[in-house]
Amino acid sequence: VQRDCPVVRLEASGDDGPGSARLIYERYPMVNLAVPRFASSADGQLRYQAPEDDDYPGFSPRPRELHVLRQPRYEDSASALLREVLDSGTPGTVWHRVYIDACIPAGCSVEIGARVFDDEDARSQADIHMQPVPVWNPLPSEHPFQKALSGYEKDRRGLFEVLLQRPEGRVRNLEGRYLQLQLHLTGSGRRTPEIHAIRVYSPRFSYQEAYLPELFRQEESPTPENSIGPANGADVRERLLASFESILTPLEGRVAAADQLLHPMAAPTGNLNWLAQSVGEAIPSHWPERRRRRWLENATLIQQRKGTLPALNLALDIVTDGGVQNGSVVVTENFRLRRTMATILGVHMDDSDHPLTLGTGISGNSIVGDSLILSEMGAKEFLALFAPEIATEDERQAVTEFFEKYAHRVSILLHGDARKQRQEIESMLEAQLPAHLQWRIIETEQPFILGTSPLLSIDTWLEQRPGYEQVKINKTHIGRTDLLMNPLAFSPSDINQRLS
Repeated sequence: VQRDCPVVRLEASGDDGPGSARLIYERYPMVNLAVPRFASSADGQLRYQAPEDDDYPGFSPRPRELHVLRQPRYEDSASALLREVLDSGTPGTVWHRVYIDACIPAGCSVEIGARVFDDEDARSQADIHMQPVPVWNPLPSEHPFQKALSGYEKDRRGLFEVLLQRPEGRVRNLEGRYLQLQLHLTGSGRRTPEIHAIRVYSPRFSYQEAYLPELFRQEESPTPENSIGPANGADVRERLLASFESILTPLEGRVAAADQLLHPMAAPTGNLNWLAQSVGEAIPSHWPERRRRRWLENATLIQQRKGTLPALNLALDIVTDGGVQNGSVVVTENFRLRRTMATILGVHMDDSDHPLTLGTGISGNSIVGDSLILSEMGAKEFLALFAPEIATEDERQAVTEFFEKYAHRVSILLHGDARKQRQEIESMLEAQLPAHLQWRIIETEQPFILGTSPLLSIDTWLEQRPGYEQVKINKTHIGRTDLLMNPLAFSPSDINQRLS
């Protein structure tokens, strides 16, 4: 049971009136509220008479000090004059409306002040006019199909709007080229308002000026002579019609921006499934929203190039959330891993674009002519690649065996976090690869740039370095995947020495 003493602050009025009492939003815990008798002491500390409490049997009643429960708190109020001065570019602009994306909890408030001027030198002389209390708008944002940055809660979170105007006078338009805003924030100490965005619209689109006869239009201007007194009929009518405009304009904007409902990156989440069906796709429901949107954005491109290496790389990159781009997924056609021992004169065999070696392996091939081959076995491979129609029966058989060994095969190497997504990758391979193409998945913990790690002790992956293991006969490959840290250990005479 919460046993708090309610504390109020007495505030005297400006005259000799009765004043007022304001509840303090702080907690003053008490042992018991049965006998709320308070007493002041010589030391100035407020105490209350606490009877014997059931929770503390055996303790005699005695005065107890009343202390506030220390809790984190905010400032009660703050004001800020925004340095950013908005420039409409046109003197005499009628500033229309302010939208704030904010959270205003109970007991808190946000007040907006505004001043307008046509000359920058007259900024300091311009009066700041306090605006009406911001009104909560049920739309998440005045921007079509956008969400509020502050969340959504009726009268508390979301979109708030204010029609810019003067507080009094016959004509209450705020007219001027420049606009500067001032914010006054008030909190309860325990809660505070939060402002995520401020958006100002100008010039004002007046229904009265656009749609009503000239008889009903405003004929006066907000001069100093008109700054005092009640508003004239045209001004009242204009601000009344502005309340309808605040509802209809966002609706018109949603209609005008209806094409966003068909854009993969802007469509509402609930529209993604039927939008995918419209292009002949079925997106798994367990995919994250970001992945579903990216797949939908590239679906037609993948369909156009389906069965090709670029389309497969794009599909796997989407499924693995960038695994192909960061190198954790490598798709390699098996024939690209083949290295011939023959010298084929005239054929460029540079491997600078090889996905595994990245140019670290240099071919010994010589470029002299167009088709000179210095190997009988290499000739068969050359015929398989360039001229199978002029080969003999035995050579054709060799060509067939060659293609059976290397062609129509793909290897997919998985590294790092991509190994956890193997099931998703297998499903994508079955859907994207042609039926005659054979594929296999190879999981590895080693760096993909072969030879770099054992030679330089550099792992190209920012992962946890694997621990050292013992040398195993016929399993440890020094120079390929393993690094010899202490070569003296292989010298029987120096077995007890240490590497300096």
